[in-house]
Amino acid sequence: MAKDGLTYVLADNSGKAFALGMKYYTGSGAEQDYDKAFDCFMKAAAAGNAEAMHKLGVMHFNGEGTAQDKTVAAKWYAKAADAGWAGSLYNLGMMYLNGDGVPQDKAKAEDLMKKGALMASGEKNAK
Repeated sequence: MAKDGLTYVLADNSGKAFALGMKYYTGSGAEQDYDKAFDCFMKAAAAGNAEAMHKLGVMHFNGEGTAQDKTVAAKWYAKAADAGWAGSLYNLGMMYLNGDGVPQDKAKAEDLMKKGALMASGEKNAK
């Protein structure tokens, strides 16, 4: 990523990389730029940031800052869920419910959404 007036974020600080990515993603505090947001989220995800992994799923699902690839989106949602991001279980469940980028599997969809609800509520045995 090129420097552009905002403080450049190093890859070893996933929280700052994610925060900068959100600025680029939303256009709040920086000009909206999905390519730069994607780069920031990749750095944060590489450092273990579950929310960044989730956003990469969203971006692949929608084709924002990268080519649309719902199969890759499902993989990022699964990684984020494994890292503890409950919202990814819901998104992945919806993909299975609708057969969107993954084979349709309503039982798996229901299971994923239930796990996501349990995880979001703080249930320790959600996985």
